[in-house]
Amino acid sequence: MNQAARSLCFEHCVQTSTDFLSLLQKEFFANGWVRDVHGITNVPTGVEHIFNDAARALLAQQNSPTALFLRHLPDNILVQKNSVNPLTFVEYKTHCTPLFMYQEQQWDRTDIKASSFTTYQKYAEMGVRLLMLFYVPYHARPVLMEFVQNIRTFEKPPSAYQGYGEKRLSVDLTSLRPAHEVLQTEFGVPPTLSIELLRRVLLQALQTPSLQTQHHQNSPYRDRKTGWNWTAPYQLDPTYFAQPTAK
Repeated sequence: MNQAARSLCFEHCVQTSTDFLSLLQKEFFANGWVRDVHGITNVPTGVEHIFNDAARALLAQQNSPTALFLRHLPDNILVQKNSVNPLTFVEYKTHCTPLFMYQEQQWDRTDIKASSFTTYQKYAEMGVRLLMLFYVPYHARPVLMEFVQNIRTFEKPPSAYQGYGEKRLSVDLTSLRPAHEVLQTEFGVPPTLSIELLRRVLLQALQTPSLQTQHHQNSPYRDRKTGWNWTAPYQLDPTYFAQPTAK
């Protein structure tokens, strides 16, 4: 993968994350029950919100521990009034392209930059509350959350990430919980509310091109469209999704 292709891939990742976070903000965090009754506010904290272009360019050229901590500052912080844990960082990740090299295991895998994940782990080692929220439209539970220290990863062979220019890790999505479970245990949001709001997010995601499952051009699974394997409580109209057979 050349520099131009990597830049295009990065821009696409940024766009999908922006689109999904916009839906979450609109349908979940702006909801009166979440905002006023449960006292939750989603505050942007990523580098794009704190540093100007010159500072971000400088950080991108540095690999010192200080630079990595700033460059990988989590996207947002959830502030909850009258809570035992009023501050929780949340890093949002979207991955819409299944890693078809894993065949049937591809639906339970995504990947992440090793430098990012290692930095998140160091945050956690300092006692920082840091949740990761994944939107993965090809997974059976498309919206997942978990504390970074509980997320299971695997080393990927260099041949699997050499086109990206840096080391990447494979993430085992089965080590994360459905988002509504974490929202209940950590923030007291009842599943009756969170599931309904998350389903609204997913319904809109189905209408957003950037948030659709986007198979690699060489994948033999290209006929598996967004939502084909979603399970309860995120499963939508079952007549809409017919489970196809891999070619």
